[in-house]
Amino acid sequence: MNHDLYNGWRESEKKKYSTKNPFKKRAIQNFLNKITELTPKHVGILVDVGCGEGVVINYIKQNVDANQIIGLDLSLEALKTAKRWNKNAQFIRASAYFLPLKNKSINSSLCLEVLEHLEEPEKATSELERVTQDSFIISVPNSTLFRLANIASLKNLRRLGEDHDHVQRFTEESFLKFLKRTIPESDFSIEKSFPWLIGIIKNLS
Repeated sequence: MNHDLYNGWRESEKKKYSTKNPFKKRAIQNFLNKITELTPKHVGILVDVGCGEGVVINYIKQNVDANQIIGLDLSLEALKTAKRWNKNAQFIRASAYFLPLKNKSINSSLCLEVLEHLEEPEKATSELERVTQDSFIISVPNSTLFRLANIASLKNLRRLGEDHDHVQRFTEESFLKFLKRTIPESDFSIEKSFPWLIGIIKNLS
């Protein structure tokens, strides 16, 4: 990734994607590869909810044939950066709780590393289900593995490895229960990409 692109990034995202730690770099690369693998290869409209600086959109658009890609985020700073290096995508400031999209108007959606930051993750998941026709993908950190990885790199030791902006914690078991509770009428499965859990939701009602 071109390091000039980091100009104007939020500090947390800049640290994450510009890390020189080979283990973290590999984990991020594996995650991006897994998301690309799971995303439909041909799709009409693809939405990334909580797109941040547009890293996933930039990666996916090279491997997925989409008629239109839309990124949504609350941060104007992040959207400004995302627009700069994703010229052909559309970016809109919006909350995950209130997506400015019509019912079933999107073919596929992504919501990656977002739910752990939300006080009401169920509300965001319901919105994803409302606007999406075919399938969507949600990722969250496996709290146990994520915290251990942070502790191993001497990060957030006072919080036992937990990031300060995480208000939800998910294990594989609790994430499975969350999906069963919030989207009981749909089919779903869970994939893993250390230290993340990835939920694939299909056959939306």
